[in-house]
Amino acid sequence: MPAPTPRRCAPPPTRQGDFYVLNGSKNWVTNGLQAGIYLIFATTERTAGAHGISAFIVEKGSPGLVLGKPEDKMGLRGSDTIALESRGPARAGREPPRR
Repeated sequence: MPAPTPRRCAPPPTRQGDFYVLNGSKNWVTNGLQAGIYLIFATTERTAGAHGISAFIVEKGSPGLVLGKPEDKMGLRGSDTIALESRGPARAGREPPRR
């Protein structure tokens, strides 16, 4: 899978106080139903190019975080695969301090 780039990460999150509100979706998330924590990449500074991508930790059960139904795949049924959607707002944790 290609690394995240600003063009692949859209729409940008909006900041609300100490948190960011994430809106968007990701298909084909392996073991998405078993995960308790999701690491979500989003572009926070478009002008910074690849350096403007931030990683957010979102816990399962966060308001606005929607887990899709498992995909009906041909073979490879040892792990579930779902779509993950943030139907605003899914609040992501505090931004780390800048250096």
